Formats: sequence, C-alpha cells, structure tokens
Amino acid sequence: MARKVTGRSGFSLIEAVVALTILSIVLLALGTLMLRVSMQTRRSAVYAYQSAAAQESQAWVETIPWDSLNTVLGLGCATDTTGVLVYDRCTTVTDTLGVKRVTVVIASNNFVMRPDTLILDRARPRKPSPFQ
Repeated sequence: MARKVTGRSGFSLIEAVVALTILSIVLLALGTLMLRVSMQTRRSAVYAYQSAAAQESQAWVETIPWDSLNTVLGLGCATDTTGVLVYDRCTTVTDTLGVKRVTVVIASNNFVMRPDTLILDRARPRKPSPFQ
C-alpha cells in the first residue's frame, strides 16, 4: 500500500536565512539613520547653547552703564559656561563720536563650531531736559 506524503508544518533553513538577511539589512539602515539623527541632535544642541551664550552676553553688555563700558569690558577674554558649553568670550570696545561699539566673540572650548561674533552699538544716553 502506498503512503500519501503530506507537507510538514514549519519553515526551512533557507527561509530562516533569507528572513535574517532581510532583517539585518533593515537594521543596518536603521542604525545608520539613528547615527545621523543623533549627530544632528548634538549639532542642534550646540547651536542652542551658542545662541544662549550670545543672548547672555548681550544682556550682560546692556546692563553695564555706558560710562563704564571701557573699564568693565576692556578686559579682553574670559572663560564662561552656558549649560554644557564652555566657551571663551573675548570683548573689545571702540568709541566713535558718542557711540561705543562692543564686539563679543564666542569661541567654544569643548565643541567643534565656528566662533560667533556679536556686535552691539551703544549710544550715549541723552540728558533729560530740565524743561520737561
């Protein structure tokens, strides 16, 4: 009497190898994408810290009285921090006909980024009129 051969349930070794190959290709592409996203996120964070440092420097310059700009800001370079950003802040003051131009250069110590230059013009404040 002849037996009828029926297919077994399950999968073969070739199917498993093909599935693992497809999975490895997908995971490799996903790993590359995750690396790019993490690098872009780090770069965005550095720019955010640099912007915060520039805003902090601007606020610092604006709080100093006009007559004291040369004495306080004429010190040259100083090291400061904003978040995890450690940077050198170099300031110069030039005076031209009652307008003082303050130039602040922010250069990072621990991240690779181009220096950021902030230029602020401060005019001599007007004296109030005694007739007002």
